[in-house]
Amino acid sequence: TPPKKDLSPEPEPTKIAPATAAKPKASPNMRTDDATPVKKYFEWQGFKIGLQYLPFQQRHGKTLMVGYGWVANTKGADGMAADCYLCPNPTNKLFVVEQMINGEFDEEKFIVGAQSVDHARAVYLGAMPADFMGQVREVSLDYLAKLYIN
Repeated sequence: TPPKKDLSPEPEPTKIAPATAAKPKASPNMRTDDATPVKKYFEWQGFKIGLQYLPFQQRHGKTLMVGYGWVANTKGADGMAADCYLCPNPTNKLFVVEQMINGEFDEEKFIVGAQSVDHARAVYLGAMPADFMGQVREVSLDYLAKLYIN
């Protein structure tokens, strides 16, 4: 028999005041706010995604295997648009990584179109240090839609 799906409600997206959000210490290879212009826009499941970095470009000293940017018209825990990684040939699945800085919650990073939780972890770890990765879980599109702003 197929495994039973957990029908418990999803937690609300994490929201913290920008002033209390832990920020990484500045280094030559990492900016605490990324003002890189959008290179390409994509539509995915009704969401508009602006990619600042395309696959195979450098970010934080690493070569990305996926695109990186933000979801338009959203507001994440840091007060800016929700950040996301966009997988090539994306599935209809959505995952969220709770990013941790110095052991404290920083913000959520969405992994758009990964095949599984393990794939979402690999995408994140391909771009960020392992000690930044908190919980990783699959979420519904409604979870991301709750971050929409007018």
